[in-house]
Amino acid sequence: MAIFDFMKICVFTDVDGVVMLEGKPVSGTKLVRTAKVVFNNDEFKDEAITDSEGRFHFDAIYSRSMNAFLPSEKLVSQQITIHHNNKLFDAWRSVKHNYNYNGELNVFKDISGALDKNLKTDSNGLPVVPFFLSCELTDDSSYARAAGRNNEGNVVVGLCRWPGEIVNN
Repeated sequence: MAIFDFMKICVFTDVDGVVMLEGKPVSGTKLVRTAKVVFNNDEFKDEAITDSEGRFHFDAIYSRSMNAFLPSEKLVSQQITIHHNNKLFDAWRSVKHNYNYNGELNVFKDISGALDKNLKTDSNGLPVVPFFLSCELTDDSSYARAAGRNNEGNVVVGLCRWPGEIVNN
């Protein structure tokens, strides 16, 4: 452990996913991921292009912040957009309320007894769950604007779905 690891924060977890159109993979589509740490206004942006099977990957984004150990609210605004056929799709938009790896999903808050003992864990001993987005491009605005909630109850907006999502009806 390096001397300044205590200031290390996870701004955005690794993200894997697939982009489909009418159930068929979309290749060559650009995705843009943006994250902003509210405490110091640091902004991070990167891009991915879907492969022939519509799959994409973003590596985790880490930074350093004094806010990692200060008694203050930890907020990271997150967004992923998809750029396809001169249209912009809102794929994922949320606010992360912690600096943990996998903190976007918070899926293991109260079910530690039901965990698969073979799952990898992070430095806090929390299981690392694959963050996989399934994105279906559609012009149906009711689907594209549907809001879901992660298991911590935070609202997530966008056309992509992820494991454990609670969709509002």
